Amino acid sequence: MSYPALGLSDVLCLPAKKKDFSDTTVLSHFRRVAYVEDFYYILHRVHCQERGHVGYKKTLAEISACYECLPRSAVQKFVSLCPLCSSQKLQHNQAAEAHHSFRVHEQRPSRPNRHASSP
Repeated sequence: MSYPALGLSDVLCLPAKKKDFSDTTVLSHFRRVAYVEDFYYILHRVHCQERGHVGYKKTLAEISACYECLPRSAVQKFVSLCPLCSSQKLQHNQAAEAHHSFRVHEQRPSRPNRHASSP
């Protein structure tokens, strides 16, 4: 497909699985095929810039609305290797671990020993 008015030429598209007839844009019934060479650019744009470091499911949903042939495993790997998401996850895990260790070491109030012999 070529749409010079949109700045697109020789764009490979496939018919969308779910057609939204309320959307009347030119490419609304098609999804662009994602080439392997463009995976990083697409993933970075959607995950880091447009969606604000959401998880892989939301990133995949956004990508799937516009692109075809970008595998779930690539999205999962990209999100798992995202430095910002990894550092946030590490901080969250450390905070949860610290909270858990505090609760484990917290002492219970002492109870009188019923079986102790009185003098």
